[in-house]
Amino acid sequence: MAKEPWGYTLFCDDVREEITGKYSLIGVYRQDLIIQGTLPAKLSKLCLVVNYVQPANAPKLPLTLKVFLPGVETPISIDVDLSQIPDQAIEDPENQQIKFQAVMALADLLLQEAGTIKVRVYRNDVEIKCGGIKVYAMQPEEISEAPTKPAA
Repeated sequence: MAKEPWGYTLFCDDVREEITGKYSLIGVYRQDLIIQGTLPAKLSKLCLVVNYVQPANAPKLPLTLKVFLPGVETPISIDVDLSQIPDQAIEDPENQQIKFQAVMALADLLLQEAGTIKVRVYRNDVEIKCGGIKVYAMQPEEISEAPTKPAA
């Protein structure tokens, strides 16, 4: 069991909730988000599935979820109060963890420049890195020559 809070993020084009409560992730990005053409560029939608995990015995402190975009000073910010979420929705007694998942859909997202989209959760003054994805532009002929498998 992890003793410190941690998290990760999945980046995709769309997230659809099924009748059974499952999510279908459409167009999941691997390590890079490649823009065809040049930057700046507008994405009609970018979805982030942010997963945050902390030990069950850690206090349920308020969290702030921030998404930092390349070339943009002010992050997208969402406050989450774990104490307001019913225990059965977030507690995982078998693994002695509290799990929280946020699904964000960023519509008409303007990507100003190449860089990394970074996702962070702040618990008091502690920053928990929850992943990121590199953003850059390529011309169509370069994309067809790009590697199709993630680097080992």
